Amino acid sequence: MQNVNIAALNVSLLRVLQALLEEKHVTRAAHRLNLSQSKVSRDLKKLREIFNDPLLARTQSGYILTAGAERITGNLNCVIDNIESMLTDKQFDPALCKQTIRIYAGPLEVQHFMPMLFKKLHQQAPNLRLEVLGESENPFDLLASGQIHFVMSGLMPDRGLDQFYMKPLSKGSQMVCLMRCSNPLAEQALTLERYLASHHGYTALTGKGTTFIDRSLQRLDRSRHVTAVLPSFEVAANFCEQSDLIVAMPEVIAQQLIQGRALTYKNLPEEIQLPEVEHRLYWHAHCHHDPACSWLRGLIETSEW
Repeated sequence: MQNVNIAALNVSLLRVLQALLEEKHVTRAAHRLNLSQSKVSRDLKKLREIFNDPLLARTQSGYILTAGAERITGNLNCVIDNIESMLTDKQFDPALCKQTIRIYAGPLEVQHFMPMLFKKLHQQAPNLRLEVLGESENPFDLLASGQIHFVMSGLMPDRGLDQFYMKPLSKGSQMVCLMRCSNPLAEQALTLERYLASHHGYTALTGKGTTFIDRSLQRLDRSRHVTAVLPSFEVAANFCEQSDLIVAMPEVIAQQLIQGRALTYKNLPEEIQLPEVEHRLYWHAHCHHDPACSWLRGLIETSEW
């Protein structure tokens, strides 16, 4: 991609470009923008000339992004957000906002924060579009590159912490052990030996590597018998309710899951008690002054979770 004709670009074309790169389909992009298909096709031709790149390449299964388009994608969202910020009236009205906000949220945060957040958005900003990303090897790279607006996670960036803003979301939550009410452990003190003799499941935060509990047990030269690795806490609750499987999770999640179900929870054995799980909201300087992002931060920070 060389000799890009920047002078030929305008905000409308950038909007079309964003829709095309995200939808990878002319008709869907046109529908999303409420434009005719012929108009979007003409704009695509113009964009290809401006960037001197096909942008979308046809395959047997549909269109894919060219390498040049891949390089554009992350920065494009940031550019459009900044332009909108400059053109938006300082008196931000969430009820009129049609912006798209992209958030990475880990499994804990999806279950604990997202339902209430979406309810509040539906009430106060019904036209705002929320995109929740739940899978990423490093969401902080996406945040730094402008591909997303927020990271909601108990994890911390492994580098470049000083480039992010951060706010704690709620008080820490201790780890507990979920089980069904008829599990023999429910009526007994949960000693380390009884804990290790049980069948265990777990929901990994990152989907790879060892868990905090297993690392704690390794320091004691002990191990547990894991019989199920599960995709979500809700699935874990279903497994526990139908068997004597036990699953460790933050107490705030366990409190939600036991409602109306034959489930209970107990504290972990004191030998492997873990630090409380803390939830944090991260954002980057590129959207710090964006009116929609500022409003959403305020909504999140003032909510009682």
